[in-house]
Amino acid sequence: MDDYPYEYYKRKRAKKKAFLLKTAAVAAVFLLAAVLALAYLPGKPYSVSLRRTFCFVAERADGQSAEEIADAIASGGGAGYILKEEGAPVYACYYQRADAEEIAERLCESGRSAYVLERVTDRLYFGSRAAKKAENAALSVLRTLYDCSLVLYETANRLQNGTYDQSSARSVLADTAAVLSRLGKTAQKSGSLSEKYKSLGEFPAGCAEDLENYASQTVYASDIRNLQVKICEYFIYVFEIFGN
Repeated sequence: MDDYPYEYYKRKRAKKKAFLLKTAAVAAVFLLAAVLALAYLPGKPYSVSLRRTFCFVAERADGQSAEEIADAIASGGGAGYILKEEGAPVYACYYQRADAEEIAERLCESGRSAYVLERVTDRLYFGSRAAKKAENAALSVLRTLYDCSLVLYETANRLQNGTYDQSSARSVLADTAAVLSRLGKTAQKSGSLSEKYKSLGEFPAGCAEDLENYASQTVYASDIRNLQVKICEYFIYVFEIFGN
């Protein structure tokens, strides 16, 4: 069978994905600018909802150090990321519990001590109802980060199963890095942001640097999964710092 139609479809789909991601980033950048002007408006506390589910497949230590387990996980293609709060080494992060449980079960059948660690985000609390535009800006940034995590999740899987070659993976990583870089630069232009809002710029910028580094050399699924898990963990962290 001629491979050309498949290759054409794959390139066309990749271009469409990149366009949609860039469009979302532009919107997020403009909305984030509102944070710089409206973050400190007075008024009554105000909360908004952004419910997301993250299911981490982690490994119990069982006498080994978390670092040793994480290294072994990464060498097998997993994330090899250690969650900061739980100290648990992670294979991957899924968005549906059923998917995570299936992987954890397979790992246990192979002799591992895997389990599912589920985290669900709920509400973000901000300074005042008058600062609603600032809240919308923060939500837009979080949604873009979430979308980027989905792209990385898919890219790691496709690279590992052979659907993506190195060139395709590098292209997706470069596009995602550009999106995160724009978000980070916009927030970092201000020198008067509180620590809460600063992290919304510093974190995407750091992720962009990581992706640019990955895209400049041989791409490994484990590196992509590591960053995807890191983004998911940060998403949860934002709900903690804006949690009350």
